[in-house]
Amino acid sequence: MNGFQLMFREYDTARYAKLGLGGTIALFLILKFFPLALDGMVARGFATSEDTIRQTTEVLRANPNDFDALVKRGYAYYTVTRCGKAIEDYTKALAVRRSADVLRKRADAYEFAQQSQEAAKDRKEAAELKN
Repeated sequence: MNGFQLMFREYDTARYAKLGLGGTIALFLILKFFPLALDGMVARGFATSEDTIRQTTEVLRANPNDFDALVKRGYAYYTVTRCGKAIEDYTKALAVRRSADVLRKRADAYEFAQQSQEAAKDRKEAAELKN
């Protein structure tokens, strides 16, 4: 069972009826074809965020200061809304190398975690760095 099916498994036909015919058809198409598209993406080498987290964690075991792996894992954490972990990885990456791009990414994670003041500091520093 995929994520969309899990979200909607408790809904019955009467609840789908509230969506109207167009909404019901759209929901059916999403439930029917999204898993196929996702399977195809994975088969073609597109990793999911959880795959990326696992792969970059392996890289970081060998080299804990790998800038690219820290940034990549930080972004993967951000995409699955594990913002605390994303902020940790971005902070470690910034200790290795200052980067306006990583500061902006960390600002987004701070913003999502409702830490607006920290986000503003990172955006200001990113604007000053401009790389």
